[in-house]
Amino acid sequence: MENTAVNSNMTNRETEAKGLNTEINPLFSILDKSEEFRRLQEGLCGCKGPAGVFGLGEAQRTHIEAALFSKAKRPMLVVVPSEQAAARVHEELCCYYPDAVLFPARELPLNAHSYVQSQELTSKRLRTAARLIKGEPCLVVAPIEAVMQRMAPPSVISAFTQTVRTGMVIEPASLLKKFIDAGYSREEMCEGRGQVCLRGGCIDIFPITAENPVRIEFFDDEIDTMREFDPLNQRSTENTDCVEILPATELPLDRDMRQKGIAALRSKANYAAETEILRAGGIPQNALSLLPLFVRNEITLLDYLPEDALIILDEPSRIEESARFAFSRFTDNLADVLHSGEGHELQAGLLNAPSVTMAALDRSSTAMLFAFSRSYQLIKPKFLVKFDSRQISRYVQGDTALRDDIGLWRQKGFSVLLYAGRHAERLHDILSDLGIEAPVTQKLGRDIVEREIIITGQTIPRGNIVRRQNRQSTRITD
Repeated sequence: MENTAVNSNMTNRETEAKGLNTEINPLFSILDKSEEFRRLQEGLCGCKGPAGVFGLGEAQRTHIEAALFSKAKRPMLVVVPSEQAAARVHEELCCYYPDAVLFPARELPLNAHSYVQSQELTSKRLRTAARLIKGEPCLVVAPIEAVMQRMAPPSVISAFTQTVRTGMVIEPASLLKKFIDAGYSREEMCEGRGQVCLRGGCIDIFPITAENPVRIEFFDDEIDTMREFDPLNQRSTENTDCVEILPATELPLDRDMRQKGIAALRSKANYAAETEILRAGGIPQNALSLLPLFVRNEITLLDYLPEDALIILDEPSRIEESARFAFSRFTDNLADVLHSGEGHELQAGLLNAPSVTMAALDRSSTAMLFAFSRSYQLIKPKFLVKFDSRQISRYVQGDTALRDDIGLWRQKGFSVLLYAGRHAERLHDILSDLGIEAPVTQKLGRDIVEREIIITGQTIPRGNIVRRQNRQSTRITD
């Protein structure tokens, strides 16, 4: 049986994140019939890699990545060359898995004494880190620069994460101190993420990863009730029994880390203010830009992944090129800062070298995706998988090309799925006028029937053709 899946939204590029049922997904079951895909899946899940995968265009890569993740049931990291590529791949993967997460790189201001990272960026990165620490099978997309950047150890993030429940016995002042130690800013009123306040017999806190703040009400030293509330009008919206509150910063400081920072800054007169804040038990605003002073181990995002996590490198040569560019730019900036008398020599450890990062990505569960057959010197594949792909014309409303192609596919024995989104009924009428009858279903939650032509109200990022021939090869077409 041969199968065609076409995104027939014409020129409309919108994607409906909740469109696909990932438990019973015909786009994944198509690949179950592919010998190449099965060999890739079994090789990666069996930790027999690294694998070299050839012949996949951009449209097919997210299809393969989503299908691998659905089979593996473990964390998967997709590494791409740039922030722009990461945003695009993340958007496309969300069509298959709405819970896929984007892990952006953070800024590295080397000589800023009052730099504060955006709460949105901190929230995204900490939310991903927390899921990985728990061992959740999450799908993460990251640009190579984010993978190169040093981070706090997972144990530190866990140590400063508070799980607060009703019925818990703790003094309000003690709980407030835990939040402040975790990077929360004490304010008169809790109005934004990362803020906390003590008001009478309750603590208001706006968790860094939450949509709304939480009011924790006490009866003596026992947590009586907890309620989410609207930060604008301070009115309660709903009750909750348990809240997980992550630290408000990527770098909460324990006693040992704090002492290391004080020692490293002792001879730096231009960091006198930071030293005083550390001695007083606070966290300097520019602590992230000084991370290597507090954390000497070379911890990165890869240390948050289990050993058997799947890692996908989208064009490793381009990834390495981007890594070298980012590292060169960083070292030049650091040299300028140090020459001006600002900065600290240990800041050189903020970004791992490209060779170190690529070596860390060389795992037995790593797959390297190439558009064409080629070798990559830094990571030697232990097995190869080759898909055969070609491009397909883009369909425009009013054109008869789609009708003609459907006729051709029908002659060749293809099954045809038309992912039309909200235009499903209109596409049905257009094809019916052209002499092609195709029933409409809003959600296809079953395997494909041989030689059927069907329109679904779901969407996919781009169209694919998967061909199953006698020799069980697979053709995937953009």
